[in-house]
Amino acid sequence: MQEKGYVKAAQSQLPALTNSKANFLHFQLARCYALLGNTQLALKNLERLFQLDAEFGRVAVRESSDFDRLRNIPRFQALMQTN
Repeated sequence: MQEKGYVKAAQSQLPALTNSKANFLHFQLARCYALLGNTQLALKNLERLFQLDAEFGRVAVRESSDFDRLRNIPRFQALMQTN
C-alpha cells in the first residue's frame, strides 16, 4: 500500500529534524495513521506532537477531518483537553 511507504519515509526523517519541523511531521504521521485506521500509532504521534507544540497541534487537529474517526475515543478527547 502506497500510504505505508509515505509513513515509513516520514519516520526515517524524524532523527534529523529540529523540534519546529518535528511537530509538523508528527502531525502528518498522526494523520496518516488515523486514515489507515491505526488508532494506537495515531494517538502516539499526537501525544508527541502535543509535547512539542500543544497549541499548534490542537488547532491543526481540530481543523482536520482526517481525525474524525478518533474524536469519540476517550484517549483522544483527553489529549485534546489537556493544557
